[in-house]
Amino acid sequence: MSGGTTPQIEPLLLPQGDGHLFAVRHRCAMPLRARVLLCPPLLHEHARSYRFFAQLAEHWARHGIEVIRFDYSGSGDSSGSTRDFASAGAIRDIRHVWDALVPVEEGVPRIICGVRMGSLFAAHAIAGGLDADMAWWWQPALSGAAWVDALEMIDARERQSPSRFPLRTGPQARVGELMGYDLDPQCIGDLRRLQWPLLSLPTTCLLESDGALQSWMRAVDVIRLSLAFDAWPWQVDFEAIIPVRLADPASERLFSRLQEATT
Repeated sequence: MSGGTTPQIEPLLLPQGDGHLFAVRHRCAMPLRARVLLCPPLLHEHARSYRFFAQLAEHWARHGIEVIRFDYSGSGDSSGSTRDFASAGAIRDIRHVWDALVPVEEGVPRIICGVRMGSLFAAHAIAGGLDADMAWWWQPALSGAAWVDALEMIDARERQSPSRFPLRTGPQARVGELMGYDLDPQCIGDLRRLQWPLLSLPTTCLLESDGALQSWMRAVDVIRLSLAFDAWPWQVDFEAIIPVRLADPASERLFSRLQEATT
């Protein structure tokens, strides 16, 4: 499928309490087929994948899908420090951005797309009443405890790495510190308690590369990502750029699912 005219990128500041949420809208320069709210991953995964999902949003906008990206409170360019970040706050942020930037428009499906922990937050937003027409889960984290455990293992490995600290012992993690980010210890406990809720949506797509999640989410349409997407969540350093072009087949499948769901 060939792309359309170059989309417009619109940065936005949404008032939120005493601060703001930073968002970016990728506007279409062709007839609008759908709107997508992209809920980002956390910590190093957010930084690691930022450019990839910005480019992916531009690609989708070229095909008639308006994409809204944003940063949670206490992350990225939104107000607050990492100590202010909270899982309940992230779920509220999703609802806030959805209500402000994803309007109801006849014939235009409203889609929520969660990435990694962003999927878990988005799922809880839906369970709490967010009225998405479709959900796209990109390599979702289904268990907050499993996600935190994996990151703590990576964090410990890097602190003990002789290649990273060849002349001295690596620093010990402070209470609440995870992957070099200074979080409220209560936040880590809250993240651990998050589990995938029961959901019912007419169209749900799971995007994964290794097939490990399919048995957990039997009622969804599985779109297989290239195995090249396996490594990026576990990489601390930018060992390689996430291959944007390798996501094209998955995007084409999503476009087809969207077409099927709206005809």
